[in-house]
Amino acid sequence: ALNKASGDGKIGVYGLRVGLLNAPSLIVAFVKGTWTGHRRVTALSDSQITVSSLVENEKTTQIALDGEVKQTEYPLRFSLLAPGLRVYRPR
Repeated sequence: ALNKASGDGKIGVYGLRVGLLNAPSLIVAFVKGTWTGHRRVTALSDSQITVSSLVENEKTTQIALDGEVKQTEYPLRFSLLAPGLRVYRPR
């Protein structure tokens, strides 16, 4: 799993490509705790991350930020703010 070590100076950004056909297997992966290795999940970890659209002329996207869905514009830029909030994921 990414960001296993506390205080590693990196943030984690996870992208999901969910459709009707792969939703059941993704739900099972979430329940098992193996979702970061699922074929429809993209996991990135670094001190700064920029995400651009793969679709030409696509200017906006929806993201889930702390559980709230928001409309935002590309490119998406993520960076670590010091001192950042530590997030612990249960096993």
